[in-house]
Amino acid sequence: MRRTFIICILITFAIFTIIAETFNHNLHLAELHSAQNSAAFSKFTDSLFCNQATQNSFNLHFYFKNPENYDISADNDSLGTISYKDMKNSSNYYMSILHDLDTFDYSKLPEDNKLTYDILKTYASNEIDFADLCINYQPFSPTIGIQAQLPILLSQYTLGNEKDVISYLKTLSSIDDYFKSAIEFEKVKADAGCYMSNKTLSDIVSQCNEFTGTSDNLLISSFNERIDNIKFLSVNKRNKYIAINCNLVNKVVIPSYQYLAKELSDLSPKCSPHLGLSQFETGKEYYQYLIRSTTGSDKTVSEIEKMINTQLHKDIYLLNTLCENSDVSAILSGQINAPNFPKDTIQKDYLSIINHDSKATSSSTSNQILKYLIKKMTTDFPPPASTNFILKEVPASLSSHLSPAFYLSPQIDDPDNNVIFINKPEQLSCESLFTTLAHEGFPGHLYQTTYFLEKSPSLIRYTLDCGGYSEGWATYAELYAYKYLYKDSKVRNAIISNSRFSLALYCLADIGINYHGWSLDDTKDFFAKYSVSDTETVNKIYDCMIEEPANYLKYYVGYLEFMHLKESMKKKRGDAYSDIEFHRFVLENGPAPFSILKKYLDLN
Repeated sequence: MRRTFIICILITFAIFTIIAETFNHNLHLAELHSAQNSAAFSKFTDSLFCNQATQNSFNLHFYFKNPENYDISADNDSLGTISYKDMKNSSNYYMSILHDLDTFDYSKLPEDNKLTYDILKTYASNEIDFADLCINYQPFSPTIGIQAQLPILLSQYTLGNEKDVISYLKTLSSIDDYFKSAIEFEKVKADAGCYMSNKTLSDIVSQCNEFTGTSDNLLISSFNERIDNIKFLSVNKRNKYIAINCNLVNKVVIPSYQYLAKELSDLSPKCSPHLGLSQFETGKEYYQYLIRSTTGSDKTVSEIEKMINTQLHKDIYLLNTLCENSDVSAILSGQINAPNFPKDTIQKDYLSIINHDSKATSSSTSNQILKYLIKKMTTDFPPPASTNFILKEVPASLSSHLSPAFYLSPQIDDPDNNVIFINKPEQLSCESLFTTLAHEGFPGHLYQTTYFLEKSPSLIRYTLDCGGYSEGWATYAELYAYKYLYKDSKVRNAIISNSRFSLALYCLADIGINYHGWSLDDTKDFFAKYSVSDTETVNKIYDCMIEEPANYLKYYVGYLEFMHLKESMKKKRGDAYSDIEFHRFVLENGPAPFSILKKYLDLN
């Protein structure tokens, strides 16, 4: 505009007026076109979100507390189905998304829409590959499989009104159809020679039997507790719904789990060897897809291995150096625990919370630790969203199979409803409880999720899975939070390096087993190189990598990608760099593949 003004003062007022009016008219048209382009893009992404969120009431309910406020409703009250045919045809859906994205003028989209565009395009491009590889998909697994997750999700289904109660009960009644569809897919896998191993089958059947064999079923006790909070329901109606739920659990849910165990067992003659994904015809290609999908990294398997090995050898060197200090060595070996650490090793205000107790099992202690973390992190992280949270213990009937802890995201329109589950808290040391709460709570999952929710992003962002971002951030937050626990930098750095060392070994084993085709003996040889020779431990790791491939990679590869991103910002900002600004950048852009985060870092 400055150059236009200088030119204009050299010519007549009449010509200036014509030029100015023409310029303003063109600017108005450009703004109008840009606004129309942006509105059309938002409408397009909202329609994609609605298409996914409204396929069944179960999906919709976990997105919204009050979907009617968004003028959307579910197609049916059910869990949906698992369809091999739909999986095979899924590439058409993602190709249509890519085609529709090409109709928008990217240059005229506002920055937030450009970010959504980039994420959606990357996501759709990656998911196209799934159609040809879906025979390798594993819906059932001991920890993150649908049969393991479903009881917890159902027990947390919020009952805000009578409509929710009715929808929930209809969803329960659909479990048998859902499992039947899953069994049909397992039969296709079995016929294709891609069925699970006998060991994995045994673990899943054992889990089903454990869930159905308990006298105090979670889906009965949790329903009774939730419906008691619906005060406007009459006593008669409450009792009626309690009776219906009890009948559905006993006559539908439990028989469905029994049916699942039987049908899976009947396919045992077609079990595959207890080996990784690479044994299957397209297993290696599926594993490559899985890594891209779960980690958010665009690196090849070889590049990821190199990245992990580079950090592994740095940590080995650092550990060897730090462990020359006898106190550090004793702490790492577990010879002394937190209350007995040498003077000035641990933060004094944290010691006051745990009251010199080697165990921290009460919910009050956990809440105090979370409040302590919130207070301590304020100098390094942007202020957290104002939100509430509750801590729950994993039910006994599920505890032997589920993760040590996990966080359940709130509904989009109910960000205060945050739940952290802790598995067998009585078995956690003070240090383990601290890191668990840092990972799941602050500055981990709960903090990152509610911070992003407060920004009111495009709805489609909630459906684009970025496991490497979310789990990588939680791992980064957990390790970062050690500074709020350990005052002594040598102790802190040694424990962080030791944690990274363990994660690196798990990830390299995962790649070795599922991509390079390691046998159990190969895996034992690998761990022996790093002085891990306990047979039971290595067997468990081997089983875990076969049953849930690439799961560990989203934690550690995600973490390493964040560290590389952090180094990039340090180089870019120089003396102006600060951790709090790096954290703000990551949190405000939200879940995204790391190549896109790097792009937006370079633009800032």
